[in-house]
Amino acid sequence: MGQKINILIPALACLFLSFTSSAQDENFLRPGLIRSYLTITPSAMLGTPLNHIYLHGNLEYYINEKYSFSGDSYVYAGQQRPDVQRFDYVHSSFFGMNRHFTKGNHDFYIGFYPGFGVSRLSSANINLPVERNEEISPLLGFGAGYNFYFYKFFHFFAHNRIVLGSNLQDEPVSLNETRFSVGLGFNLNLIRK
Repeated sequence: MGQKINILIPALACLFLSFTSSAQDENFLRPGLIRSYLTITPSAMLGTPLNHIYLHGNLEYYINEKYSFSGDSYVYAGQQRPDVQRFDYVHSSFFGMNRHFTKGNHDFYIGFYPGFGVSRLSSANINLPVERNEEISPLLGFGAGYNFYFYKFFHFFAHNRIVLGSNLQDEPVSLNETRFSVGLGFNLNLIRK
């Protein structure tokens, strides 16, 4: 088994280097680029011990090398500590704009994303009445991230987002948290050279 791993690692490194060396000749970051991903995103609530887990989907369109429009949805998938349950679920969607700082196939960016959340407080909270309804809350998102385009259809990404807002049902409950996404994304350029 050790020999298979010793052969596999250099083979994968050569494959990755062939992708990156061919990527240096092509400029993927140009108007018409669409990128997307779907990943599992952990989060940390600010000021509380809650850590939610989301299924995070993103779709982004580059209007030029410096600016893009971005839409994101986070579907609540649970939390890391079920013994400290505050919400039955917290789903959210955002739409905003990114400012990119590119060099070659490296793409650093910052963004602003207004959005909304749909949440319901858990019955585990003893101060709540039996009847609980969904609450739609306005949210603000601020983010920063990095993309590396290594092939015409794929890129690596890392994204961190700070979300600010409150669930106002019964009593204000903070929805402030930081969310971190990382993985392999897909991209396609709709405008040919």
